[in-house]
Amino acid sequence: MKCTKCAAEAGSGRFCRSCGAPTATASEGAAQAVVVCPSCRTSVPPGAKFCANCAAPLGSAPVQPPAAVPAEPILICVHCGTEAKAGTKFCNACGKSVAAVPPPPTPDAAPTLASPDLMPTAVISTPARSAAPPQVAPPAPQPVPVVPAAAPKLVPKVQPNAPFAGQAPQQPGGSRILVVTSIIILAIAAAGSVYWFVLRKPTAASTQNASPSDTTAVAQPANQAPADSTSQAGVSPDSQPASSSDSQPSADATPASTDAAGTAPTGNSPASGNPSTPAPPAHPLKRPPAKATGSAFAQAHANAEQAFAASQYLNPPEGSALFWARKAKALGDPGAAQVEQDVFNKLMADFTAARQSHSYDQAQAQLYQIASSFPEHTELRHVQDEVHQEQQHYAQQMEEQRRQAEAAAQTKKFAVQHRHGTGESSCTGTISVTPDGVGHYDCSTPDGKGRCEHVVFGADSLKEVKVRGDGSLHVATRQQGNFDFTGADMTVRDASTALVHLVGKH
Repeated sequence: MKCTKCAAEAGSGRFCRSCGAPTATASEGAAQAVVVCPSCRTSVPPGAKFCANCAAPLGSAPVQPPAAVPAEPILICVHCGTEAKAGTKFCNACGKSVAAVPPPPTPDAAPTLASPDLMPTAVISTPARSAAPPQVAPPAPQPVPVVPAAAPKLVPKVQPNAPFAGQAPQQPGGSRILVVTSIIILAIAAAGSVYWFVLRKPTAASTQNASPSDTTAVAQPANQAPADSTSQAGVSPDSQPASSSDSQPSADATPASTDAAGTAPTGNSPASGNPSTPAPPAHPLKRPPAKATGSAFAQAHANAEQAFAASQYLNPPEGSALFWARKAKALGDPGAAQVEQDVFNKLMADFTAARQSHSYDQAQAQLYQIASSFPEHTELRHVQDEVHQEQQHYAQQMEEQRRQAEAAAQTKKFAVQHRHGTGESSCTGTISVTPDGVGHYDCSTPDGKGRCEHVVFGADSLKEVKVRGDGSLHVATRQQGNFDFTGADMTVRDASTALVHLVGKH
């Protein structure tokens, strides 16, 4: 069944489940609307076109509204908004008294129509329909909207605004959801208020009461404490030298320890919970600026040493030992110059090692990188020229050695004995023939008389080379005389074959 007021599903009860208005079947004895004949004033059924009594046409016959039936009074619980039967003392939903004092009207609530038959104290009744004049039947008046009761008061007490006159009241289930949502919102607001006004207030007060010297002390890094935290208030600042500590004081203890080390308050300090501002110190402790800036380059210096130990001298560019050393130097580190010099010395040592091992390409690459990283060392340009010349000279030497090695590989050598005259004395040596057509005899062991000869047989300098019947090799020269050599048969023959090419064609 549809509600005639809000057009929602009203259910099978006497009142609408959405707006609480009486349904069409609220009054079983209510008369149905009838049509009155304008001629004989006889009631005819709705929808008839002619009167059954006088046969007059009923096209413009007015509809006679039913007689007004007083509606049964309705009770609304002022705590949860649930409907209750008349005469009920306690609400079936929340268990509270129904006849409680109604909530005060809100300014946003729409004015309600006064009715002579309203019940006192939270009793809302639907006014009776007034009878229309007999000639003209006006449309049936709309029922007065039921104003729902206010939600139960919570902490803090917030009274929800009453709905407008044209707005349908919420269901009891919706009121419960609204109550739960309100509780959650109020809990979040209460937690935020506790944090803002209770937990955050001492920190803000301590921050406002902190002096500039205290702020500087708090900003120092963990490896340098601003002052001795064990100093007590009232001690002269001259007897309180600043001490370094490896641990940073906690955030809660910072204001108290700073005031104890740097000031001598006469009253309660902020750490004791008293919000009063302490008296200014008689002799404020002056901190040297080097202590404040020392923490700035300490980390950079440590990074430079760590990168140097890891052999990261120039790479990576933004994480090398040289990068951190120069950064610490820019921050005022007096020891950064030594780290930078150590990096330069190590790079030059690597360059020298590559140069001495004749790895000139690697040495030149290292030298170019060093010169780019240390442009103030102008002497490196001359070193680059020296390395280039040295590389060329070394290349020439290597080429000469290569040719000599190839010649040595192609040189033919024969171990023989050189016989001196017709005697039995002879010296031991080697006959060699180089690829360029030059023969040599080099004595390695002299004879008994100490005779040892070294002879060169140039091209076309020989007249005859032959093997005699006794197995000896006879070599006749044009200007140096004749030579006889003995040795193994195969060696003598091979030496003869090699020396034949030196015989001149004359």
